[in-house]
Amino acid sequence: MYAYLAREGEATVQDVMGDLELAQGTAYSYVNRLVDADVVKVTHDEQPRQYAAREIDLTVTTTAGNRKYTITPALIDAVGRRETNSHGRSRSITPNRTFGSTVSVQDSLKHR
Repeated sequence: MYAYLAREGEATVQDVMGDLELAQGTAYSYVNRLVDADVVKVTHDEQPRQYAAREIDLTVTTTAGNRKYTITPALIDAVGRRETNSHGRSRSITPNRTFGSTVSVQDSLKHR
């Protein structure tokens, strides 16, 4: 849902439900968790409320401390779209409508 809001700008829960094919309870649960985590904000408080993703700066550092990777909305979207085969291995990620091409997790990691 975060990647969807980052891609779309602003959306209502009804927009999210329709576009992501989520049940109402699930959509509201997700948006409330993201608002509580302060990564999504309410942009229009009147009904229906509108929500938008906040820009986040999430960096992961290796245990050795010699590499840092930035987690981007593109990576979050790619991980959310990946599928696994019957052996539990990741397969190709579905085409990414936002960026116009297939995105691999490795391509989405930006080495700093």
